[in-house]
Amino acid sequence: YIYATTMAGPLNPFSIIDLYQLMLSPPSDLAKNEWAVAAKNHPPAFDDTLWRPSTLPEDWPQRSFTLVVHPFASHGKKTWKIHKWGEVIYKIAKNLPHLKIVVVGGPNDVKDGHQLEDMALIKQVIHQIDWQIGKISLHQLFQILGSARLLLAPDSMAQQLAMFTSTPAVVLALGCVRPLETTSYAPYNLVLSPRRGCFPCFLQDACPDYACHAHLNETLVAQIVTEYISNAAIDLQKFTQDNSAYYREGISLWASEISPDGLFNLRPLIGGQDVRDIFRQLYRVAFAYDLAQLESNAPFPQISGNLRQLLALHQAGLKYLADLSQFGKQYSQAIIQELALTHPAMDKIQELTQKITEVEDLQNILKKTYPYLSPLIDLGLVRKAHLAGNNLVQIAEASFFTYEHSFCQAQIMHDLIQQTIEHYQNFARP
Repeated sequence: YIYATTMAGPLNPFSIIDLYQLMLSPPSDLAKNEWAVAAKNHPPAFDDTLWRPSTLPEDWPQRSFTLVVHPFASHGKKTWKIHKWGEVIYKIAKNLPHLKIVVVGGPNDVKDGHQLEDMALIKQVIHQIDWQIGKISLHQLFQILGSARLLLAPDSMAQQLAMFTSTPAVVLALGCVRPLETTSYAPYNLVLSPRRGCFPCFLQDACPDYACHAHLNETLVAQIVTEYISNAAIDLQKFTQDNSAYYREGISLWASEISPDGLFNLRPLIGGQDVRDIFRQLYRVAFAYDLAQLESNAPFPQISGNLRQLLALHQAGLKYLADLSQFGKQYSQAIIQELALTHPAMDKIQELTQKITEVEDLQNILKKTYPYLSPLIDLGLVRKAHLAGNNLVQIAEASFFTYEHSFCQAQIMHDLIQQTIEHYQNFARP
């Protein structure tokens, strides 16, 4: 599953932590998670004007009025240039003159840290900043985060460490970062990401200008951090009024939460859902049951006419995938029947095996025509490539059940899309 979804594309609907939980823990244990119990008993209000985290660390009000900023990441694709970080830090310091800002980083970040410290804007607020780049150990960083109210960072080790200190984070997800997979596992984080067709990319993809970085505006980031650390809330209506559509339409703002079924989720606050987000939501329902027989409820996504057409188009692809799976089952069954004869005809078995290869080739073509079905198709192909068995009969039986599994998954996804379209039609009808 990890190879077919997480490594092959951006449509995996689960946090990496949840993937291992789904594989190792029974569903009942996930639902007993304290955050899951709280979400079930006190579901967060879906308010279009104000967001508050469903919970905050108990000691959050008593923590020092401190923001920790970690402006570094393991790759340039995952974080801004230094001058952008300088502008954000300056704007936050100006917005909150009593705020202490601790800038942290490792020994490899010292050079960039000096560049940041030498900026003219930073010199104007230098009295608010405590420079700890390359000066502290991991344990000391842990202690600093444990006494701070908020962390601002790209996808990095620092935001994962914040999870263990129960420190809320505002995470900037850029380049090859997949927010749902790697955002620190807690129900009080905010994630800012660009709304761009190429995001997220792969680390090895060439990108000369890091265009997605321009979609996150420094003023927007400073505004969100200022509101969160001051009020433990984000006034979404004010955010919309204060920022032009030009800047708002280039970003997505997500809030982390733990759903009642015990799984991590990112709820869209600003920016809505694109087609990839909708398919992730559908795959979440289908794959949660497939991996752990977990019934993961989700609201129907809000879709426009164009998205409805695209979903309907992929419905046709799912029908083709189901038909191909049926052919795979027939050919596998025919091999089993031939092998059951006293004198099986090897030329017939080879012919049937060639037919199964043709089915696989057609599935690969289908994936190119219907790209949002890739996780489903790849999962079937990976399972087919690793059939278990000590003899031809066992391998043919494993092939049959693999195609049966693919057929059922295609049917489930087809039904989920159909229900979504019907809900949209009912919702849109005056």
